[in-house]
Amino acid sequence: PVLANEWRPGMSDQEIETFFSRLESYPRKPEQAIIDYLEWDHRELLELLKDLRHARYPEIVERIFTARTKRLGKRFWGNKTPDYCFHVPRLLELFPESKLIFLIRDGRDVTLSYQSCDWGPNNALECARYYQKLANHYKNARESFPDAAIMVTRYEDLTADPRETLKQICDFIGVGYEPEMLEFNNNLSAHFASEEALKDHQKLKNPARADSVARWRKEMRRRNIVQFEAIAGDSLTLFNYDHHAPQSMEWLWFYGARIWNKTQSLKYHATEVSAWTIKKLFRRFGKHYSFKWHNTKRA
Repeated sequence: PVLANEWRPGMSDQEIETFFSRLESYPRKPEQAIIDYLEWDHRELLELLKDLRHARYPEIVERIFTARTKRLGKRFWGNKTPDYCFHVPRLLELFPESKLIFLIRDGRDVTLSYQSCDWGPNNALECARYYQKLANHYKNARESFPDAAIMVTRYEDLTADPRETLKQICDFIGVGYEPEMLEFNNNLSAHFASEEALKDHQKLKNPARADSVARWRKEMRRRNIVQFEAIAGDSLTLFNYDHHAPQSMEWLWFYGARIWNKTQSLKYHATEVSAWTIKKLFRRFGKHYSFKWHNTKRA
């Protein structure tokens, strides 16, 4: 959905090549570039975009993903990333017939998982804030698009009873369940462009199992648990995860986290208001003035 704002029908060759360079490097990590993931020859895909210069963005996405789907002998395609939660209205606008699946995990376990990654929030406070933000976008999507095809599946249910949970997902997307679907780990290399792309998904090498469920009960510091629940407790409740009120002096951690979160929200909104104000001022007065920057050096 991010790149959709950069495509418009009827672009020139130069504009298409600029768009293509963005496509080559999206997402940010080169080993996860969408072109490499889809196993397209770069020159071939560039020519395809030029042939489709008058097409709408959804048609281009459909063409690209369908081609890979056929190469794999499949009938349907899908795409996933947590950040899609922030773009549900845009996704439904571009692909009104799409079906959205929210795969939810206990945010305290998510916090522990992020600690082993070189990306994403790296502490309980930041992770709780991110988790709460994702949950708010999910709630807004449910309220704003009550008729949209949206399904929620919990990671804990998927690992506890993968067969039954996968059957429910198949019913939702309209495909027949096959036992081989649970043997994804037997041919994992077919789904990743390289071993480098697989490095953050090592657990996919094993069958679905529940050994990573509720790790936080044994491995997470009590202080971090209280901090996470102070910020994202409503989200845990929304997705039916239990949490408990702080005990004794733990209230200091609890309210400390709440104050920190409120401060971060105020900083964010202040930045947004400042950016909006500056933009309005430039629109209003910018055409009447010219600005020239001067570099000065101290002696």
